Amino acid sequence: MTPAHKLTYYQQLITHYREMIFRVSRIYAAGDAEFMDDLFQEISIALWESLENYQGRSQESTWVWNVAQKKARYCLRKRKVEEKHFQRGLPEEAYDTPTEGDRSEDIEELYGAIAQLDPDDQLLVTLRLDEKSYREISAQTGIAEGVLRTRYSRIVQQLRQIMTGTQLTQ
Repeated sequence: MTPAHKLTYYQQLITHYREMIFRVSRIYAAGDAEFMDDLFQEISIALWESLENYQGRSQESTWVWNVAQKKARYCLRKRKVEEKHFQRGLPEEAYDTPTEGDRSEDIEELYGAIAQLDPDDQLLVTLRLDEKSYREISAQTGIAEGVLRTRYSRIVQQLRQIMTGTQLTQ
């Protein structure tokens, strides 16, 4: 791949998958705007660095998703180790850097509820927000479609309970 072709392709990837990268960054940042921006940059760099390794064996969106998820998890683990080492806590102020399409309070409330979920559940919700089918999510995550449907139903129920402030009943 020539440098010019690589740059053009990279710019197209970032433009096309900007919202996906933003959502992954937002979920892993858990309310820290500065960390979210850092994650977005780190994921963008990781995409650039791994661009020549993409061979088209999977869908482009699957590849971008996997790069973003792996890089975000790595950065989160690294951050936790650094915080432990330096004995720093997470900032207490909530962040609010929505995109133009995410300006409503309901969306902010939803993302706040999503942030309270288990990280794996957060990623499943994000994939559904990206309007991925259960088949596509199954291909990306390796989780059977039936299991995904059941798990997603439980996640939606949990989100409703978080947003309404009711307790989980089992």
